[in-house]
Amino acid sequence: MATATKTEDLEALFEQKRREMEELQEKLNTQRREQATKTFEEVMETLEANVEYFSLAQKNSIVNLVKPDAPRAKGSGGSKGTVKAKYQAGQEGPTWTGRGKHIPNSFIAWKESAEGRKWFKDNPIPEGVQERHWWPAFPFDGKPAEVAFANIDTSKANKNAGKVATNKSESKDTANA
Repeated sequence: MATATKTEDLEALFEQKRREMEELQEKLNTQRREQATKTFEEVMETLEANVEYFSLAQKNSIVNLVKPDAPRAKGSGGSKGTVKAKYQAGQEGPTWTGRGKHIPNSFIAWKESAEGRKWFKDNPIPEGVQERHWWPAFPFDGKPAEVAFANIDTSKANKNAGKVATNKSESKDTANA
């Protein structure tokens, strides 16, 4: 019975400490709310006194701090945020968003490596798809990025490819004539 009493005493002590913790947490939360109210009033006074002197970028920074998902004003400048990578050159290779005029040199070098040659042999570029849109998906799983097929009508691409070839051959014929 002595063991049961010790266990009951420990459980009672634990419950008492839990209640004390809850009371302390509530006191802490109350103090934080009071401090936040005081800080808010000070910040509002400062903003109201200086708002006419803030640049558009500064105003947008304030809006983004308070409401990160707020729409941006046109021409607000500043960072446009990060863009997720769409492509990855190999298992351990660099990533690329797919943006920009040129394919990164690291991707071209990977394509020429043994791993890259094997990947492109296993995943040939479909007709009508530009090379810049045919890279392994990020994270690398050995499959082409699904975005390569987004909004691509391969029948139109194939027709256009034929027209371009026809036009080039016609221009050669007229030049030789």
